[in-house]
Amino acid sequence: MKTWKVYSLALFFVTVSFSCRKKTYPPELTIENDVVFYSMFNLDGSPQKLEGGKNNYYMYSSYSKDSNNIFNFIADLKQLNCQSKCTNSIRIQINDYKTTVAPGLFANIDSSLRFINYTYLTGIIESNHVVSFLSSFNKNAASYKWDFGDGTFSELANPSHNYKRDGKYNVCLTTTSDNGCYSTICNNQNISSKNSLKSRVIHSLVSGNTVSFSQSTIGGKEPYKFLWNFGDGRVDTVSNPVHQYSLVGAYPVILKVTDANNEIVVINYNVNTISDGSSCSANYFISNDTYSPVGYALSKVIINWTNPSGIVYTSANVNQPESSFFKIVSVEDFHNNEAGQMTKKLHVRFKCKVYNGTEVHSIDDGDAFICVAYK
Repeated sequence: MKTWKVYSLALFFVTVSFSCRKKTYPPELTIENDVVFYSMFNLDGSPQKLEGGKNNYYMYSSYSKDSNNIFNFIADLKQLNCQSKCTNSIRIQINDYKTTVAPGLFANIDSSLRFINYTYLTGIIESNHVVSFLSSFNKNAASYKWDFGDGTFSELANPSHNYKRDGKYNVCLTTTSDNGCYSTICNNQNISSKNSLKSRVIHSLVSGNTVSFSQSTIGGKEPYKFLWNFGDGRVDTVSNPVHQYSLVGAYPVILKVTDANNEIVVINYNVNTISDGSSCSANYFISNDTYSPVGYALSKVIINWTNPSGIVYTSANVNQPESSFFKIVSVEDFHNNEAGQMTKKLHVRFKCKVYNGTEVHSIDDGDAFICVAYK
């Protein structure tokens, strides 16, 4: 991946910048007998150390407010007067724990910089779908086993489940009767905040082996096309068919719906004829899907490391392992920066993966004193 692409990902979260890069610098921020600001870490096992006031390095402090109305507190340890492609440098961004929507209001820095284990902003946008499921069973149910398709389960009859990300999830329900008869139904559920194609099947028993089917389809783009497979070798293309089975029994019905954009959804459905007293048929449908966006950038961190060749590696476009962490150890008042903005001196420790689109590097044993600005 080219460098500018990596920069674009990291800067996606920084839409309003208040960086501080004038040509005069307070001497107490640049050169001290004892180094005030530094960043030390192991890069793939190789020790790295950057020190403000040595080898022309300077600690730039700034803040910004992104498109989600979240304040970002930023520290850049890099060469003096460097504007872009600042080789062998590190940039740390700490996001506020809440949004600040009203104009003219600023973050409360004393509560914004928190002594918690921050997680890394990975670029994967989370969502919050609270999905309510309703089960149906033609027998007296003794137990329910739900698999929500995301590694979580439930034994409730009609559970609600929180999906953290949009996606297609294979949701399965196995219902067992009090006499040991059981039935399983699985369907790929499209959990999405977009107007995606969704459908469900409903049936009623008319008489004998005759079953009346109907569907409820929403989303996508009309008109819809329907293809019913009744599980006995026969098919139909009407929207709400009535079908007569030749034999008593239980049948796996499949409905395929195609919209005008050729988006397809397939629904599996269990049905048994009215005179079948031995088979059991489990089904379920989604009764409600409440969506709300999550402030996924809240209390998150981005670390960008630029190598000696000017290639930027960022924590913002790679899934972090569970061992990754970022922690603020201490916070104290410091001098105003070169733009006259108030600053805080932070002691932080960190560990993460950074990625440039082709290569992943490990940052371990990170320890730094940095400076961020605020208002």
